[in-house]
Amino acid sequence: MSEVQVLIGNAGEREAVVALLAKRYEVRTGESVEQADLYLIDDHSVPAHREALREQKRAAGAVFCPVVLVRRERTRIDEQALPGQGPSGSGVIDEVITAPLDYETVVWRLDNLLTRRDTTRNLVEKNERLQQRERELQRYQTFVERSSDIITVLDESGVVKYQSPAIERVLGYGQDELIGENAFELFHPEDRPELEETYAELIADPGRTVASEGRIQRADGEYCWLSVMATNHFDSSVIDGIVVNSRDISDRKYEQQRRERTVERMTDAILDLNENWRFIEINDQAEQILGIESAEVLGKSIWDIFPSAVDTRFYDAYTTAMNEREPVAFEERFDEMDTWFEVNAYPEPHGGISVYFRDITDRKAREHRIERLNREFETVFENVRDGLFLFDRTPEGTLIFQRSNAIAGQLLSEEILTPGEELDGRVDPVLLERARECLEQERTVGIEHRVPDDGDESVFDVVLSPVIVEGTAEMVVGSARDVTERRQYEQQLESQRDDLRLLNQMVRHDIRNDLQVIQTHGELLAAEVSEELRSSADSVVASAKDAISLTEEARDLAAVMLRSGDTQEPISLSATLRTQVQQAGDSHDHATIEIDGTIPSCEVSADDMLDSVFDNLLQNSVVHNDSPEPRTVVSASIDDEYAVVRVADNGPGIDDDQREAIFEKGQQGEASEGTGVGLYLVRTLIEGYGGSVDVEESAEGGAAFVVRLPLAD
Repeated sequence: MSEVQVLIGNAGEREAVVALLAKRYEVRTGESVEQADLYLIDDHSVPAHREALREQKRAAGAVFCPVVLVRRERTRIDEQALPGQGPSGSGVIDEVITAPLDYETVVWRLDNLLTRRDTTRNLVEKNERLQQRERELQRYQTFVERSSDIITVLDESGVVKYQSPAIERVLGYGQDELIGENAFELFHPEDRPELEETYAELIADPGRTVASEGRIQRADGEYCWLSVMATNHFDSSVIDGIVVNSRDISDRKYEQQRRERTVERMTDAILDLNENWRFIEINDQAEQILGIESAEVLGKSIWDIFPSAVDTRFYDAYTTAMNEREPVAFEERFDEMDTWFEVNAYPEPHGGISVYFRDITDRKAREHRIERLNREFETVFENVRDGLFLFDRTPEGTLIFQRSNAIAGQLLSEEILTPGEELDGRVDPVLLERARECLEQERTVGIEHRVPDDGDESVFDVVLSPVIVEGTAEMVVGSARDVTERRQYEQQLESQRDDLRLLNQMVRHDIRNDLQVIQTHGELLAAEVSEELRSSADSVVASAKDAISLTEEARDLAAVMLRSGDTQEPISLSATLRTQVQQAGDSHDHATIEIDGTIPSCEVSADDMLDSVFDNLLQNSVVHNDSPEPRTVVSASIDDEYAVVRVADNGPGIDDDQREAIFEKGQQGEASEGTGVGLYLVRTLIEGYGGSVDVEESAEGGAAFVVRLPLAD
């Protein structure tokens, strides 16, 4: 969003302009001129801000900095502020707008000025980028022309795009002679495949640098060795190619080949130093490890090449071998290279020393890692809440105790076990038998292990796992968790479930049967007694019905509480809804309960309690409906992977703030005489199926319960 500063002195006029522009621009005010994309100023404020605005224009340089004068029709314009006026010949005003201000006209004129500003800014930035690229090209060309190495630029196919003058001195070709030629055609056929493979990898990785060596044919037909350093610069608009730095290393390669024949069987890195600490021999391994080339360091002092090694153990050990003519051996880390070395230094007859060394950084890292892991293991082993123990097995099959933490030691044996001690006769035989089974079958084995504890017993869940080394199970790792309290709690829960089953049986059979007898006899009495006693008989029948309804709710609640495991199966939605609608209609002949449209022929994932879900919803739609003609409409549809059932009535509806609370256990409507568990059971069952239930307003102003049930696979 463009920034506009309003520099209008009159507070009322300033606020009006700010309000006009605020919805399109980021508008600022202030007593002084600040950095902005455009300025609005009135004629009275021009003298106070003229110089500051000129300074902003000078600072913007070639970028257009628009200043708009807002004037009244009868106000005299400050002529010095207009372009071409004033002592300097250049004013600050670029556009004049006359009040009153019209939003569309003002925005159109301001947007034109801002577009002009953006255009000039883009041109300035583009010009700066072009100038920067030109400077980079000049620096690059100067570097290339003066380099002693051969510098070549190749395209993706390896064709030469540019060649530095150094090629004539090194290889005998003219600077432009190889332009347009494939550089790989000049390399020795034995070296070409590896160089082309490396080049292909380099092409795919902008910014990457690779180093290689190869034999290239000179202009006279002979081959020489080149050290090649290639960098992918395809992401550079200046270079747009592969830059190759090449150096003639023929002398070094021939010397290297001579030395390789001498020390080709040696695997250690070797360097020889004379009595003045100067390099007189370095093998390939030493060059690679130390990152040096013999041609560059031979004849130079080791302490000049590696000054950071002075006053270290390397310096002291080499000095001892040099002065005392005694061999020394040590391991030490060289901080400059972040590398550990194993070193042997021997005095030589020529007065100097030979140093044999190898990089042992990886070995040291493994040792440190193992040491750290051992410390961590010991900490975990001794402080973990579970018991841990380790059994070993002899070649004869005897189980041997290796170690345990304090918790495991108590459950394994009453006596203290010694590492290496045979376990037969010392540890529970069942535990040992399962440990042997774990080893023989090479699988994890579980066991419940009971340990006497002051007249009671503690219960442990023990897991035995094999430790497989090179394909053979050699040891057993055991973990033991005290589950005594959990087992006791499980037994308590099972006892409570048994009591609940008994209570459910009483409610479902004994009490329900008695209530049905009361209802039947009450109905007989109501038909026979006088008018004076009929109301009492009707009350007996109504109470019996209510009590039977309570037993049904208790039955459903107990069934939900006693469910265990996954009991869901495919249930026909159509059959369930039609059955429940029929039964509800038979029970409430004063109400209309009907199905709207066609019930989809599908199966949902539920169980036999699904009947209770729709029975509760249908009963609620009638029982709590105070309409003179109660009406309930049931409809169903498919939504993606769910069946959606809607049970809507024309009753009083449910207030928004009560729609979530009605599903809580024990919640009842204001006029309800129920237990408040019906809808709680509905939500519990539906969510158990993986579905959901919500309530909203029906088309007739009543309540509409929306049930989503997952379709069966």
